[in-house]
This record gives sequence, C-alpha cells and structure tokens, in this order.
Amino acid sequence: MSIAFEPLAPPTRGSDEIQDLAPLQNFQRTLSLATGLSLAVVNPAGLPLTMYSHPSDQLHSVLMKSPTLMRTLLAPGCNEFRVIHGPGGLLFMRHPIHIREVLFGHVLTGPVWEIPPGSEELLELSTLIGLPVDQVESAIRFHPAPVPLDLSLGRELTASLADLSGHLLHDRRQQRQTLTTLASLYEIGTAISSSLDLEEVLTTVLNRSIELFGATTGSLILLDEVRGELKILAQDAPNDATVYTSRSPLGEDAGEWVAREGQPSIGGGTENGHLRVPLKVKDRCIGVIHVGSRQDCTAYTVRDLQVLGILSSHAASAVENAQLYSQVTRQVRELEALQEVGHSLNSSLDVPETLRQVLDRACDLLEATNASVMLLEPDGRHLRIRVARGLSEEVIQKTRVQLGERISGRVAKEGLPISLPGGVDLQGEEIAPSLSVPLKADNKVIGVLNVRGRPHAEEFTRDDVDMAIRLASISAAALENAELHYELQQLLIDSITALANAIDARDPYTRGHSERVTEYSVMLGEKMGFGPDELERLRYAALLHDIGKIRIPDHILNKPGRLDDAEYEEMKRHPVYGVGIMLPVRAFRPLLPYMLHHHERFDGMGYPDRKMADEIPLAARIICVADCFDAMTSDRPYRKGLAVKVAVEELQKNKGTQFDPEVVELMLGLITEGKLDPVLEKMRAQASASSLLGRRAGGSRVVFSGLVGRGRLGGLPGPSI
Repeated sequence: MSIAFEPLAPPTRGSDEIQDLAPLQNFQRTLSLATGLSLAVVNPAGLPLTMYSHPSDQLHSVLMKSPTLMRTLLAPGCNEFRVIHGPGGLLFMRHPIHIREVLFGHVLTGPVWEIPPGSEELLELSTLIGLPVDQVESAIRFHPAPVPLDLSLGRELTASLADLSGHLLHDRRQQRQTLTTLASLYEIGTAISSSLDLEEVLTTVLNRSIELFGATTGSLILLDEVRGELKILAQDAPNDATVYTSRSPLGEDAGEWVAREGQPSIGGGTENGHLRVPLKVKDRCIGVIHVGSRQDCTAYTVRDLQVLGILSSHAASAVENAQLYSQVTRQVRELEALQEVGHSLNSSLDVPETLRQVLDRACDLLEATNASVMLLEPDGRHLRIRVARGLSEEVIQKTRVQLGERISGRVAKEGLPISLPGGVDLQGEEIAPSLSVPLKADNKVIGVLNVRGRPHAEEFTRDDVDMAIRLASISAAALENAELHYELQQLLIDSITALANAIDARDPYTRGHSERVTEYSVMLGEKMGFGPDELERLRYAALLHDIGKIRIPDHILNKPGRLDDAEYEEMKRHPVYGVGIMLPVRAFRPLLPYMLHHHERFDGMGYPDRKMADEIPLAARIICVADCFDAMTSDRPYRKGLAVKVAVEELQKNKGTQFDPEVVELMLGLITEGKLDPVLEKMRAQASASSLLGRRAGGSRVVFSGLVGRGRLGGLPGPSI
C-alpha cells in the first residue's frame, strides 16, 4: 500500500516545498511489486516524504514508525550506498539523495534478511515492534522479498530510486521556488506601487528584498548626481526595524561601481556572497539594491541575480515616481509659501514682520535651524542684521560685517550665492552647513539672506539655493515695494510651468502640451470677455490640468495603443489625483473645479462626475476644447498629429455633444484668423527636431495612423485623457 506521511516535526529546508509526489510514489509501487521490497524516501531528519509498503510485507510500515530503528538506519556514515544491520537480523539498504551536491534525504529499502532469523532475533524484533513472536515469525515467513536477498540487485534498485527521487524532488523544488518568487515579486510590486512616500517605498523595497532572498543584511542606495555621492537612505538586518541614513563619496566600492557602470554583480571579495543590482529608469542608473549573504550561507546564483533584476525594475519605477511626487509636493509647498508671503507683502507695509515671515518660511522649506536677513547700512559698506530667527539678541546687536569680508560680506560684494558644507574646524568644533544669497532690487544688492544648520548636517542642494534665491527676491521686493505684483506673479507662473513640465517631460511626445493648452485657453478666455483675474485663474488651471498624471504609471501613460478597461479607468482618475495634489495650496483652490471637470462632456457623458452643459464650469469647458485640439494636432506615440482641417471637422462634428458649441465657434474663429498659427508652427518645429534627433540616435517608435479606440482617440479624441 502507498502511504504519504505528514511531517511529524519541522522538516529541513526544502522538504516543505514538495507538493505533488505521485510520480515518485507510482515508481516506488512498480519497483516494490516487481521485487517484493518495500521502499521509503525520507528527509535527512528521518521524516518520510513518500513510502510504499508491499501488500504482503506486514512489518515495513510498523518498523518505519520506530524511532529507535530510524536512528539506527540514519546514523552518520558515508554518503554512498550502505547496507545497515538492524535488530533481529534484519537488513536495510540506504542510498543518499543528492541535489547539486547537497544531501536532500535517503532511500531506504527493506526490511530483508540474509538468513532466516533465529529465536533470539525473533524475540528482539517482537520487543522492538510490540507484536507477538508468532506474528513476527509468520510475517517473516511470508515476506515477499526472497531470503536470502541478492544484495547487488537491491543496490541497483535502491540507487535507481535515489537517482529518480533526486531529479523529481529537485524539479518540484524548482517549481515551488519559482511560484514563491513570482508571488513575492507580485506582492512587492503591489506594496511599492501603493505608496508615493519615498522613505516608505525605499524601506518596503529593502525589507522585501532581504526577506525574498533570506539575506542577513541589505541596503538601498540612491545616486546623488548633483553632489557626486551615494546616499544610503535605508539599510536593514533580519527582524531589525531600524533604518539608518548616511552618505558616501563615490569611490571604488562595488556598489558605487555598479551605480557608475550600471552593471549588476554577484559574489566577490571575501564575502560569503552578495547581490548588487542597479536601479535603472530608461537606461539611467538612479541607485543600487544590495543584498548581503544568505542566512543559510548558500551561494547566490545567476537566477537570483535575474530575480533581483526584475524586482529592481519595479522598484526603480516606484522610486522615480516617489521622487517626482516628493518634488511636486515640495514645489506645491513652495508655491503656498510664496503665495502667503506675497499676500503679506500686498496687505502689509510692516517690513520687519514680512521679513520674519520670509525667515519662517525659509527655515521651514530649507529645514534650517536659524536664519537672518542682513541689510546694507546707508554708507553702503557694512551689513547689519535686520531680522533673525534662532539667533540671540546679543549676536543680532553685535554683528556688523564689512563688504567683502566673511561669507555674507562676499555675497553682498559679488552678488552671488555661496553654499558651504558642514564639517569640523581645527579646534574640533562642528561647523553647520550654511547658505547665503544676495537680496537684489533692480539688479543692485541691498542685503543678504542667510540660512544655517540642517538635520544630519546635510549640505544645501541646488534646489535649496534656487528656493532661497526666490525668497530673497521676495524679501528685496518687500523692502523696495516696487513692481511687487508682477514679480510675485512671475514667480508663481514659473513654478506652475515647472510643475506642468514635470508631467510633460515624462514623455517627449507630450512635451509642451500644457503650455500650448494654456495659450489656446487664454485666447479663448479673452474672446469670452474674461477679466484679468479670471484670465489669471484660467491660465493656472490650464497649466496644471494634467498634474494628476504624476500618479499614472508609465506603462499606462506611454502605452502605444488601446488601453484595456483597467488601464482606462486608472487614466480617468488623473483629474481627481490632480485636485488631491493641489488641494493643500489654498490660493489655488478656486482653480480646482476647472482642473477636476476638464474631461466632462457637454452631453453629460464625460468624467469624473458626468456633469453636463452649464453644470460644467466655463473655464473647464474652455480647457476641454483647447486640450482636445492640441491632442488631435500633436504627434503621439500611437499616431501622427492630425491636420488642422481634420481637427476642425472633428470639433464641428462633436459640437453640442462633447464640446460647448459657443467655445467651439470661438475656437474656429481663432483658427480662421490665424491666431493659433505661431503656436502650431513652434510645435511642428519642436516635433521635427525631436524626430531628427531620434533618427540620428537610431531609435524608432511605432506610430499608428488614424484614430485609435477608446482610451486614446476613439470616435473623436477622448481628449488627451
């Protein structure tokens, strides 16, 4: 009879991975019936994986349950065929099962006897298995295996079963490992794509990588190209929730070499083993995943390197999205800060109070511990602190810097920002990172904005310098109180354009889309008789109408063809995502309905709220027409841009269904008057240049002619989704 045992104790590594052993059991049955021998396959601990007791063998299944006998059969010995003498004169044949030179278990053949047992042997067997002597004697007399047994035949039989078992168990183990790996990769992909928080994404990727490979430690490193160093944002060890952060200059470490060369590595040095794989986005290396040696000390394989490579591709995309989201979030905070400071400048002539607000925002956005604004004295040769944060009153009163001396004096004299990293001076005192930028009015330096100190002594980045320069510009404008509104509006427009460009830059085929939609929308707004404030809100909403696409995965956003149902539904979420991103900016909340509803249809069949006609804000109806016209006339990866004549026909055909008829008529008027020609010519020139560069680089993209189905430009454009 065939028996498959449940493990009686925790099995060794690998045995729990075996699921379907029917082929092995069938082979055991065939051999047993042909030879009269009972057979068992056990793991190194003696736990049966499969066992077949010959129907006429009344002792085998009982003996295999004896712990005493199993200890005898599995006593340490050579890793070759062995005949083991057991109690009562019985014999078992043992043959090891090896998988890639690793002992996976044993094949046990028996029991058999070289000679019929005497009375003493029968009594010993009776005591061992707990059966009466006469039953034991009867079982041996009618045992199906010949007595005595030809051991050479038994050896061949046992070796054949061991060889087959090794191959079968190895195949099953590989299948189970593959399924486990695929499941783990799916779980990891789901986990990292569900968050846009960079630290959370990094920690999840790291911990899951360590868990997947059973590693002792690991790290996830990002390459900071601006500073020319590796930033270790997270590293971990098994069952240790501690996350560490450090920086390292580029040197000859293997992880740094991978970051520079973009090639994976395996093993190396005196380590027991490791894997290092680059995080790559569009052939650009942005970091490294490092997995240390395994807890069981087994070596890594090329397959492991391939698995980590698959994981890294998911991780790189998630990291890039999180970084971009972090950048957008930071820019949103900057916009809010600039707007609040601008409001203060417009509503108050209290310069010190306004400058204190500037310092508060500078410390908040730049994560600085203290800050100050120094102004030139009337003599034009010395600087004094006008307002400060984090400095004592004594320091404020005593500080007087001559032009050209110390850092602030040099900045005032040269008119250029200076950023210094932290460090330790000759006396061993820590020096905090510092940043000083000039305050300029009419291109004339009137003072200096200083910020100092950062968490973990991180130096200020180029983005920090840019932000400080913006704040300094606002401060100078407050002091001069000249052309304030223009300067603030220009800063806001530049920041919003940067946000829009962050979306367009994800795909060269949509580069400039937001700016063109803005130009078309403003022209339409002017035709509709919008006032200055209405035009300003329309301009910002048009620039930001697609900001929600920051949360749409690349494989959906850049798919060169029809989207499936799930992809289309995700793409339709981008107006909602955009509102979520911009909601924290109070100054832009009046724009949110325009951004949210620019994909509604005049007949109520649009999204996200299926509004119709006048229920849709007029600005949203304008953006819808402008967005659709640009989507039709510009090149996309799935088709060439349509001729203006064809786009006009589509607008007319869908007037009153998809589009507001009045807005369409105004758009057609602009086209007839040639008002759109400069924008279209600029777009065609950019497209031609991009195409030429692509041909020189040897690259190509598949382009589909005509209109594409739902999710792209089905029926009429849907607009650019």
